[in-house]
Formats: sequence, C-alpha cells, structure tokens
Amino acid sequence: LTLDAIKSSIRFQKCVAEACVKAIDGIKQPGDHKVIDIFLLLILHTTNRKKPVESLVRNKIRAGGITEVLLQDIFTNHNEVLREFFPSILSLAEVLLRSPEPAVSYIACTLYTKAFVAFDSFCQQEIVGNLVTHIGSGFESEIDHSLDILSDLVEHYLTKMAPFAIFVKGVLDYLDNLSVMQIRKLYSMLSILAFRNPNDGGMIQDDLHIIIRKQLSNNSPNNNGQSGLTEESYKQVVALLNLVRTSINRIPEAAALFMDELANVIQKGCLDPKVEAWIDETVISDFQGN
Repeated sequence: LTLDAIKSSIRFQKCVAEACVKAIDGIKQPGDHKVIDIFLLLILHTTNRKKPVESLVRNKIRAGGITEVLLQDIFTNHNEVLREFFPSILSLAEVLLRSPEPAVSYIACTLYTKAFVAFDSFCQQEIVGNLVTHIGSGFESEIDHSLDILSDLVEHYLTKMAPFAIFVKGVLDYLDNLSVMQIRKLYSMLSILAFRNPNDGGMIQDDLHIIIRKQLSNNSPNNNGQSGLTEESYKQVVALLNLVRTSINRIPEAAALFMDELANVIQKGCLDPKVEAWIDETVISDFQGN
C-alpha cells in the first residue's frame, strides 16, 4: 500500500517526482542506498523521466551505490512486487549493457540474470530474446556480455533455460559476426542444451548435427560434438569427428584449431573411453603423419 501511494504521488505530482530524484541523487555514501531507492527509480522510470533515471542509475553504479548485493536483496526478498516493474527492469538492463564501462555493464548482466531466475516464463522468454538481440547488434562488448549471461544461465539453470533452447539456436544466424571464442561459447551452450537436457534435448541434437554438417561442407571451422554412452551416440560422435577430419584436411588453420580443441577435451577427462580410444587410433595418427 505504501508503494502504491508513492507510485500515485510520483505519477501525478511533478514536485514529488522531482523531490525523489533529488533525494536519491543527494545520497553520497554508497552504503546508504536502500531497497526503497531502487523501487523509487523504477517508479520514476515508468513515467516520462526515462533518460534522467538512466543517467542517475549510471552515476550511482559508478559511485558504488547500486551494487550486486543490493540487487540480490531486492530480487530475493521482493520479487513479487518487483515483477510489476519488469518492463522498466528490462529496459534499464538493455541500456546499461551497451555501456563501455565495465562496472555499468556488469550491473546490466546482474539485472538480466536475477530477473531471469526470479520471474515467470513470460519474462524469461523476453530476457532471452533481448540477449539474442544484443548478440545480433554486432558490437563486441554486447556480444561478449550476452553470451556470458546465456552461458551462465544454461550452466546453472538448465531446467529454466531448456524451453528457450530454440532462441539460443537462433544465435547461429549471426555466426558470421562472431569470433572463434564466441562461436566456441555458443556451441558449448548448444551442446549442454542438447545432451544434458532430458526432455527436449533430442530436437536440439538433431539440429546441431545438421548445422555442423552444413557448416563443415562450407569449410567453416567449428567445434565438434560430444560423446555419449550408448552405441548410437558413439556412432554419431565418430561420424562427426570423421566429417571434421575430411572437411579440414586442406585447411591448416582449421586443423590446428581442431587438434587444440581435442586436446582441451581430453585434458578435462570427460570423454567416453571408446571415443578417446578412437581419437588415439585415428586422429593422433593423422597428426603424426602430417
């Protein structure tokens, strides 16, 4: 009720809105900011004061007033009330992620992640869609941050992310604009969604196999598949590895990347013994022969 009263006053009384902005701006000690300050900023953002609020939020982040700890508090203890302000949270996260300042973009990442975990499936879909749009922007920092957020969500909240695997797969449309490291991160996410997801992983597996075959046929260097325990999975992995071998045979740079990735996977010790034996017999002999 208190928040509703404040909201009504801010929206219909200009002097109250200006007083709130002045009061928040006047807090000089970073540790003095409270949860209510975040709510006031979100209420102000829902009015026609978006630009001034965005500027004030940036300044407070730079000064250490808006922190991950403060956001953790509000998302953990007030998520139901916070849900009402989701459009403003999404808008702020989108704007802040474009900032070249690490501290500001970090808070944007925190907003995206906390909101995804705290809110419902509608909000989650909007968040994933926004992150994919950031990746399509072509700006290096936006791409890196968005891939990092998606990777973190896939790794730690796989069940929540599984319904949106099709959106993550949509990042493949921007493959030509991604660096090798970014492509590696993307395929790592897709592999987790495909092979660790007991419900909808099969569809992503099929799509992943088709995509890899298509790209290899165009001489595009990409990452390889992951092993499984069944005979069918083993055959699929070997088929993909053989496809990679033949596709990169005359491309030294791609061959070197392939060997480097294989070495990395073997070093982690997560390979099925049959696949590791196949690599020992086939791929290493190719490497030695060249």
